[in-house]
Amino acid sequence: MSEQQRTGADGWWLWGFTADVPHLLTHAKVVDGRVVVDRLVISAPDITAATLRSIGLRSQVAFAGQLAQSGWPADDREECRALEAAIDAFPIPVNRPPENAEPRPPLTRPDGSDPEGFSRRVADAYNEAVKVTKTPAKALADEAGVPVTTVHRWVRDARRLGLLGPARKGRAG
Repeated sequence: MSEQQRTGADGWWLWGFTADVPHLLTHAKVVDGRVVVDRLVISAPDITAATLRSIGLRSQVAFAGQLAQSGWPADDREECRALEAAIDAFPIPVNRPPENAEPRPPLTRPDGSDPEGFSRRVADAYNEAVKVTKTPAKALADEAGVPVTTVHRWVRDARRLGLLGPARKGRAG
């Protein structure tokens, strides 16, 4: 597993809250003349998509920009330093195949000789595609040269055999 390096510690912390997020910490800094948020710490009872939408990241960035223009100093409280040390202690994993791993052979139309083996290959290909695209069935259809509905059938068969988890309406995976 590789790690993505975190950005430097320069910048400032914004402490805040919303109705859905009792504890919201945003770390911002200036990069190439513009304010960027490089850390966002959320603490809430149940974090859902609605919780994330309620945060209003645009307003956090705008507020950070206002502070940057006014020359607001970085928050140097002990809590900020402790939080930063805790965050830096955990590397950010990046989903990449190992460098020495052989690439997966492209998915092609089945020849009918090994239906279960084909479903296993579909499940592996689908799991890879979900990590890199929001439309994994389309990506696999393009790869195999078949209609997307055909890939949907292949995925349904793989799910029926227990090689893929249950489908969630409106979501790939």
